[in-house]
This record gives sequence, structure tokens and C-alpha cells, in this order.
Amino acid sequence: MASSEGTDAARSALEASYLPLLKQLSPSHQQRLDDEAIGHLRSSKLWKQASVVLLYPRQAGGVRMDELARRAFEDGKRVGLSVSR
Repeated sequence: MASSEGTDAARSALEASYLPLLKQLSPSHQQRLDDEAIGHLRSSKLWKQASVVLLYPRQAGGVRMDELARRAFEDGKRVGLSVSR
């Protein structure tokens, strides 16, 4: 089984570099970026084939999950939400 340790470290380093920058974005700029990311996702083959979309709570700097859920419903998909205890 392959280890994801290197991948996890690279992801952590990337997040550490861009998360502070995301906090500087205006709400309108963040919305434009979210809309662009959601648009790319909706145009993907995987999205078009999916009948269910599983969403996680929004992380700092992540795409607005409420908007992603709304778009999924528009596309006739069922939406599942992850919860943590």
C-alpha cells in the first residue's frame, strides 16, 4: 500500500501558503472564484454522471458548500452532508 505521507506534507505546505492570501480577498472576489470552481466541477464528466453529491463542511478558504448544494439540486442530484462529532 502506498503512503500518502509526502502528499499530505505537500498539501499542508500548499495550504499554509495560500490560506493567508485567501483571507485578503473581498467577498465579491471570493464569490467569483467559487462560481468559477463550481462551473468547472459542473462541466466535468464525473459531475454529469453522478446522481449523489457528498459535501463536507466548508473549510477556511474553500468553496461555499451552500452554493454547491444549490447547484447540485438544480442539476437534479441528491446531496449528502458530512457531519463530525
